[in-house]
Amino acid sequence: MQSETENPQSTPVNIENVEAATQEIARANKLADAKLEAASKVEAAAEVTPEPTPEVEVTPEATAEATPEVTPEVTPEPTPEIEVAAEVTAEPAPKVKAKAKAKAKAKAAPKPEPEPQPEPTPEASEASPLAGCPDVLLPALKRRGFEKLTPVQEAIANADDGRSDLRISSQTGSGKTVAIGFSMIDGVVTDKRERSGPTTLVIAPTRELAMQVKEELSWLFADLPGVDCEVVTGGTSIDRERLRLRRKPSVLVGTPGRLLDHLRRGVVDISSVCQLVLDEADQMLDLGFKDELDGILECLPEERRTHLVSATFPPAVLQLANRFQNQPIMVQGTAPGEAHDDIEHIACRIGDRE
Repeated sequence: MQSETENPQSTPVNIENVEAATQEIARANKLADAKLEAASKVEAAAEVTPEPTPEVEVTPEATAEATPEVTPEVTPEPTPEIEVAAEVTAEPAPKVKAKAKAKAKAKAAPKPEPEPQPEPTPEASEASPLAGCPDVLLPALKRRGFEKLTPVQEAIANADDGRSDLRISSQTGSGKTVAIGFSMIDGVVTDKRERSGPTTLVIAPTRELAMQVKEELSWLFADLPGVDCEVVTGGTSIDRERLRLRRKPSVLVGTPGRLLDHLRRGVVDISSVCQLVLDEADQMLDLGFKDELDGILECLPEERRTHLVSATFPPAVLQLANRFQNQPIMVQGTAPGEAHDDIEHIACRIGDRE
């Protein structure tokens, strides 16, 4: 019975121990809070957002000061926040180094040098001798061996506006046929189904000149689609010419008498002619073709371009030109009596006839 009364006397001693332990724990918690606050300041200085830390966790230093009678719940495990902060704080460094390396590489890398521009060749810097020729006719001229244009060809290429009549002063052999061909481009390329006959009519005084003009225009227009040339002259088969005229050529060259003959027979229709060329007009008047010219010109439409080529312009030629031309552009080729630079002249002396 006495031992049972002695057990209650040991109770005050246990309460004092618990109070002391509680005070130690409180001091440890305060110390832990102080260290956590210091760690938060370190993390804020490093601009890294810290992960939330449990309030009950205490650093190992606080655990060492606590008494061994502290319960397991109170005993804190070592907090990893400070180590994590240190690790996280160290992470931006490699990025800065990587950026620095990238910038260093960019500076070290050689800049691409601009490609050298080819220097203009003397041929490209100078104007082409055939610059005035229409582009569609350049291949034909080059195949023919043209290296430059003649004076009359340059004059027509510069003066022609595609609408006005041309009054050309040039001699035979000056290249005037090719020059006239430059001004015909817009009128010769047409759809054969939309016209009743030729669109271009060239009148020459003699059969030889007419055939020569036809040959010149044929090779000049060889690359133009749907463009063909025909010639009608006196002294040839009229039936064969009739067959060729049924094909409705784009360009028709002829002498005044034979052209008028086909018109009166109804073999050819010139109502679709939009451009007329009177070649060697002075010779046609000298040969007495004035009436034939009047008869042909009466069958032509009023709206057309009329080009007149003549070595000389006597009053009769000017009167003819003024009747059928409308505010023509004057083009000067070679002057009368002027020798051609590209024609070789040979004179042979012969003895008196016995």
